[in-house]
Amino acid sequence: MTDYFNIENDDTDRILPYNYRPGTDLISKMILTDNQVINTLMKTLVPEAAEDHYVAVPTEFINKNKCDVLYAPHNPLSTFPPVFIEVQNQVDEKFLVRAVHYSTLIYERYNKHPILLIIGVASVTVSFMSKTAADSDFSFAKQIPGIGWAKRCLVMASSTLEINQHNTEEELNPLQALGYFICSQAVSISLLDYGKNDKTVKLLYSIAHANLEQLSGEEDEKLQAINNICNSSQMQLQKIKRCFEKGDEASKEKALSYVDDTLEFLRRQKRKYCETIETTPIEETPPLVYLNKKRQPIPVDLNDEQKAELYQFVQRFKSIESGRTNWKKCFQQGHLDSIQAIKHFKTSESLRCHYNRFFK
Repeated sequence: MTDYFNIENDDTDRILPYNYRPGTDLISKMILTDNQVINTLMKTLVPEAAEDHYVAVPTEFINKNKCDVLYAPHNPLSTFPPVFIEVQNQVDEKFLVRAVHYSTLIYERYNKHPILLIIGVASVTVSFMSKTAADSDFSFAKQIPGIGWAKRCLVMASSTLEINQHNTEEELNPLQALGYFICSQAVSISLLDYGKNDKTVKLLYSIAHANLEQLSGEEDEKLQAINNICNSSQMQLQKIKRCFEKGDEASKEKALSYVDDTLEFLRRQKRKYCETIETTPIEETPPLVYLNKKRQPIPVDLNDEQKAELYQFVQRFKSIESGRTNWKKCFQQGHLDSIQAIKHFKTSESLRCHYNRFFK
């Protein structure tokens, strides 16, 4: 895990893309699911819990509803409550109904009332704020008191996060720093009115930049992969086309080999880019030096009678529709039937090569 608290890069002059500014869904989830951020927030919201006690867990419920971010103790026997965070552009009474529903679903899953943190990015309606009261622990947040559907419900918005402008260098509470980072929507730390030197604010911008670099790198690799797959497939198709334009049997056979190569190449790329799973890879064996070199097959000489026998037997395994020969089946059946012409060959590939040399 990258230790962003001790990172040496200075993010002061770095700018986040506007579409990935703080407060957007992607950046909010990237930030809130980072382990260092989880630990930092849990020290504030559940100070009795040990470090690394909470982890981000799946947010989708059995009815397909999804909350934004959900934390739960990694030990299912823990007595500490789950915590969920909702980052909303506009917070109103309609959203509150949805939050109550999420809280109920979380209670059904964990049998504990959760702590809820609501962050209103753009606005919080007057009717919603009328249901809140000052919080005794956090002066920069409001709470919804006397509720039975959550252990605690905190609300942060631009209006609640205002600080004493005469003390702009004061270290921010981590929860306040998170709310300020999200609600400011500043694309650069240098554009903030205060908190430029706050360690939590710096942490959040460092995580945002690092995640976007990763995302950008992934997108670049995908584009490069698409380009490589298209170029390789195009080259193979051109080879196939040239073979069919020649029209002779040897060229057709070669074209079909190119088709097989292309299909295998595309299968490998599909596994690589579409079917990857996160596992610890098995260490590769040392690179081949001698086994990788192609050896010429040992020549096999057949007399005319054996060649005729070979030709007639091979025809049994040639498809009328495609004209292709199943060399593996031909080789295996020839040895089972003790066909002398076939028994001269040690592999189906040797059989194929010699047949083509004899008859094409």
